[in-house]
Amino acid sequence: MKRQVWMILALGLGISALSGCAPLLIGGAGVVIVDEVMEQEQGGDGLI
Repeated sequence: MKRQVWMILALGLGISALSGCAPLLIGGAGVVIVDEVMEQEQGGDGLI
């Protein structure tokens, strides 16, 4: 019984941690894409 409780707690903690980090990951990916587009359109180093 204890193993099931620990597994449920670990799953809940993992889901909450991933959902909290998702906006940061999506925002970071967006910045990389925008930087790449700026480099291709204007040349040079882009934004970063």
